[in-house]
Amino acid sequence: MKAQSESSVLSGLRSPKGERVLEVDGTVTTQPVLQHVGISTWPGRLTLTDHALYFEPLRVVSYDKAKIYDLSDNLRQVVKPELTGPWGTRLFDKAVMYESISLPEPVIMEFPEIPGHFCRDYWLAIVREILYAHKFIRKYQIKGVQ
Repeated sequence: MKAQSESSVLSGLRSPKGERVLEVDGTVTTQPVLQHVGISTWPGRLTLTDHALYFEPLRVVSYDKAKIYDLSDNLRQVVKPELTGPWGTRLFDKAVMYESISLPEPVIMEFPEIPGHFCRDYWLAIVREILYAHKFIRKYQIKGVQ
């Protein structure tokens, strides 16, 4: 996973902050993560670090520039389970919705593989854990290793 993340476009974005990669999904091009924004859908790779979510849309041979959803800022963020389906129908329980005051509309990350709801539950838990850890750090103004 380290070799994969270092070769990624993300290595340049993560270096100044010293972020650590915690999880990556959608690296196999036959099973990408789908990002839904409004009526648009993009396949790609989703990376979670200890500060943010990065979504890299899939191009023909490589990945495009990452979209960053910062979990460490105080942006009144919400992460919750979501239903998705073709043409806007709400059939499949395999997605996570991310909402923030910095975004004009919510972003939905769908895990379309067969056991997608298990994958969704796992991602939901770890993203919430990072989000709540940063809220705790801001609330008690923790600096460094205290």
